[in-house]
Amino acid sequence: MKILDGLQSYSEYYVSVVPLFNYSGEPVWIDSVGTTKAASPIGIVEEVELKENATSERSLTFAWKKGLNCEEKLGPNFRYICVLYEVNGGNPVLVGNRTVSEQQCTFSDLKACGSYFCKVKPVNDDNEGIFSSPVYGNISAAALGSVRNISFIFLDNGDLFVSWGSPNDSSNLCPVYGFKLKFTLQRHQACHKCIDREQPPLKSNETFLVMKHLSPFTTYKINVAVDVEGGASDLEPTDIVLTTRFAAPSLAPRVWAVDKKVNKTELTFKWTLPNCTNLNGIFKQYTIGGNATKGEIGISKKKIRPSYTLHHLTPCTVYSFTARFVNTFGAGPMGVAHQKTADDRPGGGFHLMLEPQDNGDLVATWRASRENPCKVDSYRINIQPVGEKKCGNIRVINESDIVLDRNYRNYTFRRSDLSLWGNTEYHVFLRAVNTLGESDPDFAWNNTSVLRPSGSPMGVVLRNTTSTSSKLSWLEVSCPDANGVITKYRYQLTLNGKLVQKNSTLSREVELNGLNPGSNYTFNVQGGTSAGFGPLTDDFLFNTTV
Repeated sequence: MKILDGLQSYSEYYVSVVPLFNYSGEPVWIDSVGTTKAASPIGIVEEVELKENATSERSLTFAWKKGLNCEEKLGPNFRYICVLYEVNGGNPVLVGNRTVSEQQCTFSDLKACGSYFCKVKPVNDDNEGIFSSPVYGNISAAALGSVRNISFIFLDNGDLFVSWGSPNDSSNLCPVYGFKLKFTLQRHQACHKCIDREQPPLKSNETFLVMKHLSPFTTYKINVAVDVEGGASDLEPTDIVLTTRFAAPSLAPRVWAVDKKVNKTELTFKWTLPNCTNLNGIFKQYTIGGNATKGEIGISKKKIRPSYTLHHLTPCTVYSFTARFVNTFGAGPMGVAHQKTADDRPGGGFHLMLEPQDNGDLVATWRASRENPCKVDSYRINIQPVGEKKCGNIRVINESDIVLDRNYRNYTFRRSDLSLWGNTEYHVFLRAVNTLGESDPDFAWNNTSVLRPSGSPMGVVLRNTTSTSSKLSWLEVSCPDANGVITKYRYQLTLNGKLVQKNSTLSREVELNGLNPGSNYTFNVQGGTSAGFGPLTDDFLFNTTV
């Protein structure tokens, strides 16, 4: 054991001891830590305390009482040394020290939101006392300085991106809770009015903020303040002034039709003038459009009462009309109005078609008018044959004979009702009717189909006869053009009810050979078209000679 002399009181020492040998034959150090206890103190102050915390001056004042043994040990003219440390986690940092004769000491210009501790000991010229235990004090929160490098960028969608740097104030340790922004509208360039209206402050926890829905072409003043526990910094020193860029007009004009100028083929529309709120810039022109114009049309003149008249329109038709403001940046949204032109008589252009049927009927078909969509109360239809026929009369109807419902789109002219001829050209006329009049007629034509002859040949005559042959002739079919051209004839010969000959001929006479002498024969003949043969004639009886 070894006794160490001359050590200071209340001091910590580090001692290392090594034995001569260990089991391996090599020396091994043994470490130990020890603290000395109080001896008879040379001098120590009592009851050190934080006397004052001045936030505005960022200062701390500490006070204490003189110890009982200070004058005894150090004499009547001793002084005090005050040492201040900043609490910096587990590594205190020396801030400074002061020598005072009074029983208090003040440290100024400290860091806002900083934590400190102070120790005090008495001293004289030859000797010094012992430091007191540390006494802690904190500087309250204080407003930070101004932000740095405030800047802005206009985004493509018209929003404003504002950014800035945090204050560079090493004397302030207070945490930053965020930033406050104040926007003041100073001047609307389009209206040329000074408004100077302050908006409620906006807050951001980052060093940037995106401002939306700012008025285009407008001057703003922007102030940024730092928001901390102790309050926000002054807004005024950090203001910038900017003018938002141009934008397209934000609102559409109100558009309406002028009722007094509505007629069958013209419409007049009017719209409101732009103002500084909806124009967002410098007026350039109006553009108009709708289903009566080919695309949009620009009107550069800013009229006192803007209007536009559409010409050459279709009656009974609903038209749309659009108008919008255009400034030097772009075009705004459209204002729209709709108006129908005045009513009129129905239009024509029904695309009338006439189709022949195999049974001799004619079917007329049509569609709604292509000229205008005016109301149709009914349709009237008329049919007429073309050319003159050599025999008989055909019934011809006039347009008052057939009145059709307005929803009809077809009608059948029946051969059985109208005695239509086959292979004959007919003309059909169609009109639409309403209370204001009737349309121009639409016209179609076609030929009826070729039919079998409706009558038989007339006037069969026996020219001559022998015991084995006979020669016969006949007249043409009654009304031969009624169903088509007679192109051939077909005859048959019977004896005692039994068919003995049947054949066709192109002429209206035939010579029959190979007959039996003294026999009684029956002869029939029929006319034919490309569609087939008609009815046979009545039986014609003749006898061969003996």
